[in-house]
Amino acid sequence: VCGCGVLWIWVSCEAMAVELAQTIGNTELSSTAAEEVYSRKVFIGGLPLDSTAELLLSTFSKFGPLTVEWPERKSKNFPGFAFLHFEVERSVHLLINECYNYRKDLFFPLSTSTAKNKPAHIRPWKLKDSKYISNPNAPIEPRRTIFIGGIPRAVTASEIATRLSHLYGPICFLEILLHPATLYPMGAARGTFIQESAFIAAMKSKFLELPEGGIMKRVRMKPYLPSEQVCDECGGAKNVDVKAVYFCENASCLQYFCETCWDRFHYGKFADGTGIVHRPYARINGEVKLLTHPSHHSCDHSKVQIAQ
Repeated sequence: VCGCGVLWIWVSCEAMAVELAQTIGNTELSSTAAEEVYSRKVFIGGLPLDSTAELLLSTFSKFGPLTVEWPERKSKNFPGFAFLHFEVERSVHLLINECYNYRKDLFFPLSTSTAKNKPAHIRPWKLKDSKYISNPNAPIEPRRTIFIGGIPRAVTASEIATRLSHLYGPICFLEILLHPATLYPMGAARGTFIQESAFIAAMKSKFLELPEGGIMKRVRMKPYLPSEQVCDECGGAKNVDVKAVYFCENASCLQYFCETCWDRFHYGKFADGTGIVHRPYARINGEVKLLTHPSHHSCDHSKVQIAQ
């Protein structure tokens, strides 16, 4: 389980390709629906200072049963937003029908003891905005797939894919990860580049800027690290059971290694000495992390025994 509470199940490259292909097929079917499909979780912002959960429940219960989720308050300042969790998706449609549109945003008049008909910003999440597919027939290559964490709530898959394509190269598939219960974005995404050079360019950059509330938010990109990825040096021959467990983040490497080849390439007799400071990405308890040193030996590189 990663830090944001997402449960990761690591699959083989073939299984991942099948999974993404099935996802693409399901997306095509849903896009033909006459009516939009929404997450049952709805963002509401611009709340008056004296807003309470009881007020929101009494105001929005006319659209159907719901609960109210307040954000964690890290300070005494009022956050000014909350989330409405409706029990059925139809309630979201009813809410939208009573909102008014201003500059492509939805607003609902909310009254409290200190404010009358204050426009509260309503931001429903369309499920179609969670996926981007440039070509359903394009092959899915897991080794060219990246993971992006900390993405803004309102950004869509198409917007992320467009920015990645503009900066690094064409994207064939991008998916924003959704909470299984509410189908609301969890703040992370995965995307697959068409070209190897585009993937390498993104890994060299490491960071991506995405729009959030009129400013640009800097988020980190990581390799997806499929569990059955073979080593770029030996093709999996040296560690058939282990395969590639590391991805070197240094700009001079940017490739997958098994444990044996990591040591040969970075600390062996033909290494130039700079590899000692290279850091690997690895899967630790299902989460991709950037380590200070390879996990299969201590951080004292002088004690590493290089297989001949």
